[in-house]
Order: sequence, then C-alpha cells, then structure tokens
Amino acid sequence: MTSLYTSPKKTQARDLTVLAFRSSLVGTSRQYWTLAGPCGQDGRVIAGSEFCWAVQQGLVEPDQFHGVDYCAEVTAQNQTLAQGHWYRGDFLEVMRDQDAVGDFHPGIINYDSLVMPAKGTPYFAQVLYLARHQKDCVVVGNFVTRSRYWQVSYLDIINLLSQEPLFVEFFRAGNWSLHSQAYCYNGSGKRNTTEMCSVIFTASPQPTTKEST
Repeated sequence: MTSLYTSPKKTQARDLTVLAFRSSLVGTSRQYWTLAGPCGQDGRVIAGSEFCWAVQQGLVEPDQFHGVDYCAEVTAQNQTLAQGHWYRGDFLEVMRDQDAVGDFHPGIINYDSLVMPAKGTPYFAQVLYLARHQKDCVVVGNFVTRSRYWQVSYLDIINLLSQEPLFVEFFRAGNWSLHSQAYCYNGSGKRNTTEMCSVIFTASPQPTTKEST
C-alpha cells in the first residue's frame, strides 16, 4: 500500500498540482490538509511519503501538516512521528470537527481519492463547500478516470460537480476559480491500467465585491 503514496508518479503529480499553485505555506498560519496515507513507521519518516515531500520541498513546516487516514494502523504509525498532526477518521468529518473548534485554517486541501468521479464528486463538493469562505487557498481533487473497465474525462468530473447543490453554493462565495486545465497521469501500478486526473480550485487572497455584499 505504501507504494501508492510514494511512487515517482505520485510525487510528480503533487509537484504539478499542489506545488505549482502554492509554492510555500511557511511563515503563514495556513495548514496543509490531506489524505496522507502512510507517512511514518516506528518513529521514522517514510521516504517519498507526502509528509516527507511537503517538508523537503519547503511547502510546509512540519507543524503545518495535517494528515488524515481512516485506517487505525496507518494512523497509529503516523502518530509515532514527533512532528505533524495525525487523525484517524473520515477526511471531511475530521476537518469539520477542527473547523468547529476554530482550528481549521487551510492554505491547501489535497483530496487525493482513489475512487471514480461518480462516487467521489458528491464528497468533494462537500469538501469545497466547507472551504467556501477561505481566502488564499488551493483545493485539489484527484479522481480515478480510467480503470480496467471504465473511462471518463475531465469534463465528466466538472459536469458531475456542477450537478451538486453544495458545489453551486461553493462557487457563489465569489472568490474561487477553477483552473482551466486538468492534470492527468497513469496510476502507480506497473501495468498502467489506471489513470488519475486532478482538478484544481484556487481562492483569491482578498474577498471580491460579490462575496462582501
């Protein structure tokens, strides 16, 4: 399972989606939220993991990294690290809980899912809705667009999102933009039967007139 998160293809995808749109959160109070997967093992950082990559790239200080995983074993190992914030649970629910206590200040949200858009876009719409009032923020949604039996396109992702009422409400916040191009890449498997596709939303640092009215 670790190879799904540490492969060169996955690292390059992060470079061209996350890093290309926000070079660094260092020196700010902003947080990096992600479906982290395995990042620690017996107190040591796993080379090539998302935590390792984010810190080495200068994207975040370790304390700005907030990683969520539903697997108890993965979370327990991540929590052996002396750095970062690690949560077990549903990605959206964890972020909602932190927002409720005033500790949700994302500069980047990386929803790196392993599902097809038909299943993932309703969930991603809820993530976007949660972030609708954020400023100076990047939200990345990553989906499986090709598997052995199914194939969809970037436009299919956008069309499915546009049918979600929460997505419509998210865009009414007024300060969000959809990047005009998607980033698609082959999955980590040796046979390359899977294709992934990322869509990127960015929020301007300041509220627009529409939002402030």
